[in-house]
Amino acid sequence: MAADREKERQYKFVVLVLVVTVCFHAGVEAFPGWIKCGGGQIPAFLFRCCGGIPYDATHMDGRSCCGKHTYFMEKEVCCDEVIVKRIEGKNCCGKVLYEQATERCCKDQVVAKTAGNASDEC
Repeated sequence: MAADREKERQYKFVVLVLVVTVCFHAGVEAFPGWIKCGGGQIPAFLFRCCGGIPYDATHMDGRSCCGKHTYFMEKEVCCDEVIVKRIEGKNCCGKVLYEQATERCCKDQVVAKTAGNASDEC
């Protein structure tokens, strides 16, 4: 039963994308309440666009975009369009996390803090 509902939802999405794509290529400007996404238009109240990929808005609770993907903000963090596990006390440095207490980020590179390089200058 759940599989049938999922197939129906996917079918409706494909039909919607086809209709919107045809309208987009026919020169129709964005409809009120619609946003451009991946070469077409999608209704903003039903979908969220992440890097040109439409996602069902009903599945976006607690999620955000990271490039073309979504991630759970409570458990993950987006570092330069790479999704990594959230760890208390760590921040992004380029595409990785670093420990603020013992490391610093220098031009997207993690560097160990020492007495000689503890300043913010790289």
